[in-house]
Amino acid sequence: MNNDSAEALTGFTRVVVRPNIVLETLRSASRPTDRLPVALFAGRPLEWKGIRLLIRSRQLAKEQWTLELCGGSAEEFSEFGDVTAEGVRVRGRVARNELLQRLGEVSCVVLPSVHDSAGWIAAEAAAMGTPVVCLDIGGVEMMAGGFASVVEALPAETLTARIAARIDLLTTGAHNVSGPSPDWTELSYRRELAKWYQL
Repeated sequence: MNNDSAEALTGFTRVVVRPNIVLETLRSASRPTDRLPVALFAGRPLEWKGIRLLIRSRQLAKEQWTLELCGGSAEEFSEFGDVTAEGVRVRGRVARNELLQRLGEVSCVVLPSVHDSAGWIAAEAAAMGTPVVCLDIGGVEMMAGGFASVVEALPAETLTARIAARIDLLTTGAHNVSGPSPDWTELSYRRELAKWYQL
């Protein structure tokens, strides 16, 4: 599923890691300079998703950006912090087409998960040309590819502040990513399969 999983496979000279997904061609209607100062979380309100880290990070932020939470109710998200605080907005459960549109409008997607093997939302964000703030564990970084904005999980004592600082940078336009990622297109997948069968 991801590089962490591959490390457990011993006795092989080469291990290829490639999620078995193909996304339709996604395009953002927004230019990088037009992105809203919004950090978007989209997923189930579960402890390991890093929602508690995100709410605390918003409290430590030096820039004026909004944390948007999609995928659950305000009551569910409130288990991880004060969702009525300034700069936090719960959008609830949104339709897929609405979410895809939002992915192309925000400055970044945030998924500091400590457990996800392959975060699908990270691939969709990359396909829209949107940076993804994630940790250096699990599979989110791999799914986001060149659009991953990786924050080291350790030391834990400073993690919240470092996530806040990274989102501060991205929501003020301080990134040089442009154009959608081609990693998860059908053409890309066909090319990867061709390489494997030539081994």
